[in-house]
Amino acid sequence: MKKVFIFISILCLIGKAFAQPFVLTGKVIGNDTGYIVLQYKNESNEKITEVCKIVNGSFVFKGNLNAISDAILATDSNYIHKNKKYYRYLYIEPGNSSISFNNGSINAAIYHNLRTQSEYDILIKSKSKEIEDLRYQDSLLQVTEIKIRNGTISPNNGEDQLKKISNNRKVIYTQMAEKELDFIKQKPDSYVCLTLIKDFVGQLSINTIDSLYNSISQKIKGSSLDLIFLEYYKRYRAAISEVYPFDKLVLNQKAPDFLIYQKVYKDPLTLQHFEGKIVLLEFWGLNCLPCLRKNPLIENIRKRYSGNQFKVIGITSDKQSTIGAVNKYIKKNQFTKWLHVAIDSTIKKEIGFVNRGDFSNYKGLGIPRTVLINKKGEIIYTSYGFSDNESEELIKHIEESK
Repeated sequence: MKKVFIFISILCLIGKAFAQPFVLTGKVIGNDTGYIVLQYKNESNEKITEVCKIVNGSFVFKGNLNAISDAILATDSNYIHKNKKYYRYLYIEPGNSSISFNNGSINAAIYHNLRTQSEYDILIKSKSKEIEDLRYQDSLLQVTEIKIRNGTISPNNGEDQLKKISNNRKVIYTQMAEKELDFIKQKPDSYVCLTLIKDFVGQLSINTIDSLYNSISQKIKGSSLDLIFLEYYKRYRAAISEVYPFDKLVLNQKAPDFLIYQKVYKDPLTLQHFEGKIVLLEFWGLNCLPCLRKNPLIENIRKRYSGNQFKVIGITSDKQSTIGAVNKYIKKNQFTKWLHVAIDSTIKKEIGFVNRGDFSNYKGLGIPRTVLINKKGEIIYTSYGFSDNESEELIKHIEESK
């Protein structure tokens, strides 16, 4: 039997992450020996390369992921991105999953317990007519270009044909985009949405991308796919000079001001009100799973430094309709010592533990977001996302600022 070499490149979390174990077992039909290489980044963003031997055509990989990761699976590292008989893109996820395929037919692989991949395949199937139409237009494009070069048709006639092909392609792309937008609308809790929105960057306006991102479920945010999207989108916005205020925050520089409205004070609280204290700003939302994992860690830090020199301000992105549930969550989890602020425009007054406020100078796209401000009012730490090890990082900066 021929030897097989399989390479999987997993685009994973930017920064440290929440560890979720995965087991990927596989079967290469028609080959019983060879080596498989699994290359990915673990939950601490460390590059891991594992090599195992194929035994009777089977292989097993184990590791940790942050929710969902997209991968490249190839039967020969020399053919990655070159020959689709030997490579394919694949979503992998925590838990036990399996894949099997005939050597040289990797895109016809059969897999189990890969929910996100199954959802993506259904989307691709729904676009099969458009994909076929696009291939046909591509073939016409190639033939027309050859005819123009060899003089079979005149440049003027060739130009007319190229314009017609271009218009046909635009129509097809529009039809495909409509199906993708409909997928995002119908399945806001699918991780595939993050890939689709990432692909729309540069095609749709900044406001439209923001609206699409805000429409998807908070449950899928905080994953490696989410943070890859945020990092990519951040670079894109920087390139076109559309950067969120949060991304402009500079360490060791004066923190921007904010406003917190409370009934007991005639004037709103500002950053100056907290002068001489270390202030931790935590941006979160009730439906954001990484936020709910992170909040107890923030509370443990607050207890450790309880007193007049440390203050936690929780800024929720929840709307008027969910503030009642937010108050129940705060009370149940004993986060009542935080200063809670709602920043959504639907919040018009103080409700329970939650005050109204303006933190537009800290606006960002993803949550959770953290900002640590020292006693001088200077920013000493910022972060996106959730990490088991973030408590250590925060404590380190707090100790240095005491």
